[in-house]
Amino acid sequence: MYTDSRSQATLQKQLQQQLQQTLGRSLSEAELAKYLPQIQLVEPSTGKQFWDSARSTPGIYLILRGKVRLFSTNGQLLTSSEGGTSFGELTLFPQEPFRPYVARASFKLQLGFIPGTLLQQLIGKDSQLKEHLKQQALFQEL
Repeated sequence: MYTDSRSQATLQKQLQQQLQQTLGRSLSEAELAKYLPQIQLVEPSTGKQFWDSARSTPGIYLILRGKVRLFSTNGQLLTSSEGGTSFGELTLFPQEPFRPYVARASFKLQLGFIPGTLLQQLIGKDSQLKEHLKQQALFQEL
Protein backbone atom coordinates (compact mmCIF):
# COMPACT_ATOMS: atom_id res chain seq x y z
CA MET A 1 0.00 0.00 0.00
CA TYR A 2 2.17 2.91 1.23
CA THR A 3 5.79 1.95 1.69
CA ASP A 4 7.91 5.09 1.68
CA SER A 5 7.96 7.57 4.55
CA ARG A 6 6.73 10.49 2.41
CA SER A 7 3.64 8.55 1.36
CA GLN A 8 3.07 7.49 4.95
CA ALA A 9 3.37 11.11 6.11
CA THR A 10 0.89 12.20 3.42
CA LEU A 11 -1.55 9.50 4.50
CA GLN A 12 -1.20 10.50 8.16
CA LYS A 13 -1.86 14.16 7.30
CA GLN A 14 -4.90 13.21 5.21
CA LEU A 15 -6.26 11.02 8.02
CA GLN A 16 -5.70 13.84 10.49
CA GLN A 17 -7.54 16.39 8.35
CA GLN A 18 -10.46 14.11 7.62
CA LEU A 19 -10.76 12.96 11.21
CA GLN A 20 -10.98 16.55 12.40
CA GLN A 21 -13.43 17.46 9.62
CA THR A 22 -15.68 14.50 10.45
CA LEU A 23 -15.58 15.22 14.17
CA GLY A 24 -16.19 18.92 13.61
CA ARG A 25 -13.38 19.93 15.93
CA SER A 26 -9.60 20.12 16.18
CA LEU A 27 -7.62 17.58 18.12
CA SER A 28 -4.45 18.26 20.10
CA GLU A 29 -1.15 16.72 19.03
CA ALA A 30 -1.40 14.33 22.00
CA GLU A 31 -4.92 13.26 20.97
CA LEU A 32 -3.82 12.73 17.37
CA ALA A 33 -0.84 10.65 18.48
CA LYS A 34 -3.20 8.52 20.58
CA TYR A 35 -6.10 8.16 18.13
CA LEU A 36 -4.59 8.00 14.63
CA PRO A 37 -3.00 4.55 15.19
CA GLN A 38 -6.47 3.19 16.04
CA ILE A 39 -7.85 4.09 12.60
CA GLN A 40 -7.79 1.04 10.36
CA LEU A 41 -6.96 1.36 6.66
CA VAL A 42 -9.32 -0.56 4.39
CA GLU A 43 -9.12 -1.14 0.62
CA PRO A 44 -12.25 -3.03 -0.50
CA SER A 45 -12.38 -4.88 -3.82
CA THR A 46 -13.69 -2.83 -6.74
CA GLY A 47 -17.37 -3.29 -7.51
CA LYS A 48 -18.08 -5.35 -4.40
CA GLN A 49 -20.50 -4.55 -1.63
CA PHE A 50 -18.27 -4.38 1.43
CA TRP A 51 -20.48 -2.81 4.07
CA ASP A 52 -24.08 -3.08 5.31
CA SER A 53 -25.29 -0.62 7.93
CA ALA A 54 -27.68 -3.17 9.42
CA ARG A 55 -24.95 -5.74 10.09
CA SER A 56 -21.80 -3.72 10.55
CA THR A 57 -19.62 -2.94 13.52
CA PRO A 58 -20.30 0.57 14.82
CA GLY A 59 -17.92 3.14 13.41
CA ILE A 60 -17.35 5.69 10.69
CA TYR A 61 -15.56 5.30 7.37
CA LEU A 62 -13.47 8.20 6.06
CA ILE A 63 -13.12 8.14 2.28
CA LEU A 64 -9.45 8.84 1.63
CA ARG A 65 -9.29 8.02 -2.08
CA GLY A 66 -11.73 6.78 -4.68
CA LYS A 67 -15.50 6.70 -4.61
CA VAL A 68 -18.15 4.82 -2.64
CA ARG A 69 -21.64 4.25 -3.96
CA LEU A 70 -24.34 4.01 -1.31
CA PHE A 71 -27.42 1.94 -2.12
CA SER A 72 -30.71 1.31 -0.39
CA THR A 73 -31.18 -2.26 0.78
CA ASN A 74 -33.36 -2.88 -2.30
CA GLY A 75 -30.52 -1.82 -4.64
CA GLN A 76 -31.48 1.77 -5.49
CA LEU A 77 -28.48 4.11 -5.83
CA LEU A 78 -28.75 6.77 -3.13
CA THR A 79 -25.54 8.70 -3.70
CA SER A 80 -21.89 8.52 -4.66
CA SER A 81 -19.40 9.85 -2.14
CA GLU A 82 -15.78 10.74 -2.84
CA GLY A 83 -12.61 11.54 -0.92
CA GLY A 84 -13.03 13.99 1.92
CA THR A 85 -16.39 12.63 3.04
CA SER A 86 -17.53 9.96 5.47
CA PHE A 87 -20.34 7.48 6.01
CA GLY A 88 -21.54 5.04 8.65
CA GLU A 89 -22.44 7.51 11.39
CA LEU A 90 -25.85 5.86 11.74
CA THR A 91 -24.19 2.76 13.24
CA LEU A 92 -23.46 4.80 16.36
CA PHE A 93 -27.18 5.29 17.00
CA PRO A 94 -28.84 1.85 16.82
CA GLN A 95 -31.87 3.10 18.75
CA GLU A 96 -32.67 5.65 16.01
CA PRO A 97 -34.89 4.70 13.04
CA PHE A 98 -32.30 5.50 10.35
CA ARG A 99 -32.89 3.98 6.94
CA PRO A 100 -30.31 1.21 6.36
CA TYR A 101 -28.00 1.29 3.35
CA VAL A 102 -25.08 -0.61 1.88
CA ALA A 103 -21.79 0.53 0.35
CA ARG A 104 -20.08 -0.65 -2.82
CA ALA A 105 -16.46 0.13 -3.68
CA SER A 106 -15.22 1.89 -6.79
CA PHE A 107 -11.78 1.65 -8.39
CA LYS A 108 -8.82 2.10 -5.98
CA LEU A 109 -11.00 2.91 -2.98
CA GLN A 110 -9.11 3.58 0.22
CA LEU A 111 -10.87 4.15 3.54
CA GLY A 112 -9.99 4.86 7.12
CA PHE A 113 -12.27 3.14 9.63
CA ILE A 114 -12.78 4.86 12.98
CA PRO A 115 -14.06 2.19 15.39
CA GLY A 116 -17.11 2.95 17.51
CA THR A 117 -15.09 2.30 20.66
CA LEU A 118 -12.73 5.16 19.77
CA LEU A 119 -15.67 7.42 18.95
CA GLN A 120 -17.28 6.60 22.32
CA GLN A 121 -14.04 7.69 24.05
CA LEU A 122 -14.17 10.98 22.16
CA ILE A 123 -17.88 11.45 22.92
CA GLY A 124 -17.10 10.90 26.61
CA LYS A 125 -14.73 13.89 26.46
CA ASP A 126 -16.98 16.12 24.35
CA SER A 127 -20.74 15.93 24.85
CA GLN A 128 -21.41 18.04 21.74
CA LEU A 129 -19.68 15.45 19.55
CA LYS A 130 -22.56 13.00 19.95
CA GLU A 131 -25.03 15.55 18.57
CA HIS A 132 -22.64 16.48 15.76
CA LEU A 133 -22.31 12.84 14.68
CA LYS A 134 -26.06 12.37 14.91
CA GLN A 135 -26.51 15.34 12.57
CA GLN A 136 -24.02 13.71 10.18
CA ALA A 137 -26.11 10.54 10.26
CA LEU A 138 -29.27 12.54 9.55
CA PHE A 139 -27.53 14.15 6.58
CA GLN A 140 -26.83 10.66 5.19
CA GLU A 141 -30.57 9.94 5.27
CA LEU A 142 -30.57 11.40 1.76
